[in-house]
Amino acid sequence: SSALSKRPIILMGDVGVGKTSFVKNLIISGKEDIFANSLYVYIDLGVSGILADNIESFVVSEIKKQFMEKGLDVEDFNFLKGVYASELSKFATGRWGFLKKSDPKEYNTKIAQLLDEKINDLQNHLKRSIEYYTNSNKKQVVVFIDNADQRSYEDQQTAFLASQELAINWKVIVFISVRPNTFYESKMSGALSAYPTKVFTISPPRIEEMLDKRLRFAIDLAKGSDIPLKKFQNIHVNAENIEYMIKAILMSLSYKEDIYAFLINITGGNVRSVLEFITKFIGNGNVDADKIIRIMKEQSRYYIPIHEFTKAALLGDFSHYDPKSSIAMNVFDISYPDKNEYFLCLIALAYLNFQDSPKDKDNFMDSQALFDELQSLGYSSEQIESCTTKMINKKIIDTSERITFKESSNRLNSSPNLLRISSVGAYHFLKWVGDFTYLDAMLFDTPILDVSVNQKLLDNIDGFDINIRYLRAVIFRDYLLECWKDIDIKPIYFDFSQLVDENSNSFEKVNSFVDSNS
Repeated sequence: SSALSKRPIILMGDVGVGKTSFVKNLIISGKEDIFANSLYVYIDLGVSGILADNIESFVVSEIKKQFMEKGLDVEDFNFLKGVYASELSKFATGRWGFLKKSDPKEYNTKIAQLLDEKINDLQNHLKRSIEYYTNSNKKQVVVFIDNADQRSYEDQQTAFLASQELAINWKVIVFISVRPNTFYESKMSGALSAYPTKVFTISPPRIEEMLDKRLRFAIDLAKGSDIPLKKFQNIHVNAENIEYMIKAILMSLSYKEDIYAFLINITGGNVRSVLEFITKFIGNGNVDADKIIRIMKEQSRYYIPIHEFTKAALLGDFSHYDPKSSIAMNVFDISYPDKNEYFLCLIALAYLNFQDSPKDKDNFMDSQALFDELQSLGYSSEQIESCTTKMINKKIIDTSERITFKESSNRLNSSPNLLRISSVGAYHFLKWVGDFTYLDAMLFDTPILDVSVNQKLLDNIDGFDINIRYLRAVIFRDYLLECWKDIDIKPIYFDFSQLVDENSNSFEKVNSFVDSNS
């Protein structure tokens, strides 16, 4: 009913919360009268229209294409006679009307020319076709414009205007999916500033429920069960090993709540990212899938330890940490040969997380306040800028614009005004720092400024045995602790040695394993 009031409905949600899934579910299972008797057009600007230069032309041509696919031929002669009944009636009594009896062939040619002119004006033709279709069939046309937020800001504005045109003048129900930052920016100074809008926020599903349903569906598919979906009717799979692997993951998720906490925090609650991680985990080279499958076959039970998930998240498909492919950030990375800089990102996160630091009700801090605090501890403006840029791009900290420098297409010409620690950053700060798996992954990516320590780490550089990895991680941890002791000005809200102590159990477990196998 909101859409019928001549304005598009905006479906607003962050990346990966399920806007597309919401739309497709609405199409498939919508039971309200308006949706049950509707002709749907789904326009994906992120995939289908990625090569289209003119968004308006693409939307119009896509509507025509999908009408044809759904059996509505807008160029069918009988359909055209209905659409342009008033024009044809006037034509019959107009200046060429006398040809109807004296020269029927020429009369029909003139009719064809008239209809041809109408069809060639595609935009108006589709508008008239929709009006005729809805009136004669008592059905509504619903247009979904999805993934506009994957296009440039200018394209998004054009998509907004196109949706407004469809809703007001075409009398079409229009849904358009956007991100919050894009919506508010457009509402303040863009295409939406002149129009009233109706907004529905799409909340992400519970990660636990989503994964449980997806994994159980995958198990059914892997063991060849009949799937009640048209696209799977003629597909039967028998992938026993994959079935065992997925069952082990599902069993582990049900048994260990810390794995769910890990997944939610490192992905920032992004449903799409969680699914991508689980998918990659199944075939990850750093996961001992053979062992998991063998134990599942023998015992019908295996609980995957959290460090297996952590290792897959940190390393991806590589044997060493790669900052470009890993979802994790190396918080110890430095841009200058300064041992104090090892702790710059951590101190920034700690200050953003500090209860008594200056923050608003949404826990955002003025970036200048953070900048001033870090400068008071002896860090240069270049170091601070490098640190915050990397953390924003890795989504360790959120900006008020809810966008990274990489995603902004250079629209962020200066540092964001407001910053806060994200769940991803909190997990790095509170869970990963000092953890064996994290330090083991980061030690070769971190510049070591002590020659003797560097040489010790380079010994057995190609060794991947757990005892060699343990010794390397201990050397790296102790090196960082020594660097921390040498810092002259230590903030009251951060103590690196305390974080190491809180995560010492991870080292103790590895040490016990090494001793038991030596």
